[in-house]
Parts: sequence; C-alpha cells; structure tokens
Amino acid sequence: MKAKLRLAERNLERARSHAETDPDLALVAAESALVNLADAVLAAEGLRLRGKTGSHEARFSYPGLPRGFREHSAVITAARKSRNTALYETAGTVSTSFAIEVTKVVSALLEQVRGR
Repeated sequence: MKAKLRLAERNLERARSHAETDPDLALVAAESALVNLADAVLAAEGLRLRGKTGSHEARFSYPGLPRGFREHSAVITAARKSRNTALYETAGTVSTSFAIEVTKVVSALLEQVRGR
C-alpha cells in the first residue's frame, strides 16, 4: 500500500505543478494518482487488478473504497474520459479549471486513503 501511496503523491505533485501551464499533462497525472489511490486500497485488502478490459470500472466500483470515491464518481469518470482524449486523440482539450478540480479531488481522496 505504501508504494502505491508514494506513486499517488508523486503524481498529485506533478498534476499540481502543471495545472496552470499544461492542463492536459496535469489531468493525466491526476488521473494516474486516482488509479494509484484505488490500487492502494485494493492492495491493503490483498487484492490486485490486472490491466485487462474492464479493470478500470472494477477498480472504481470496489465497495471497500473510501466514500469520497462514490461522492466524486462523476468527476472520476469525466477525468478518465478527458485523459483518454488528451493522451490518445486531441491535445489541448483539458481546461485549467477542470485540471485543478480533479487535482483537488485527488488531494481529498489521498487524505481519506491515508486515514484508513
């Protein structure tokens, strides 16, 4: 779990540092941190997902995640879609405000995961 938390912290810092100058990169880093956080919870419970089709949905629908994952599910879903667009389809599609919003969600979820 600690290794996944360190990855999440690193990716969150990357997201924060790029939010104003490169929102696409910030969003990719923030969404990676979301995955790291969910994986940290799964690892703490002895579970691990492989990168197979459907793993993203399985990861974020796991009932043992802190409540913030459910409360922010719309933002998490939108972040994943925007990440895919920014990474694989069209550059410059992520707004600074959305990158900052996702980064704030990651920060709140990091505190919830640490508090488990």
